[in-house]
Amino acid sequence: MQVMEHLYLMEKPLPRTLCRLFQQIAAQWVDFASIHEERHLAQLKEALAVAWVRQSKKWTAQDTTCSGPLVFSYSAQPA
Repeated sequence: MQVMEHLYLMEKPLPRTLCRLFQQIAAQWVDFASIHEERHLAQLKEALAVAWVRQSKKWTAQDTTCSGPLVFSYSAQPA
């Protein structure tokens, strides 16, 4: 039985710099399919949250946005 998890990272368009960051993560998302331990997933979520907060502090009205939402998924066999 496969376990699916979806990480909804945003609900509105993103500033271009943050959009690029998440696109880079998405391009490598297949690498995360090997995550089997919850602690690894928790570390990943924390890293994404930190990146989100750090970048959101730099947002300005002049930021060019890209479309969203971006949804990241992974699947792993339950332990």
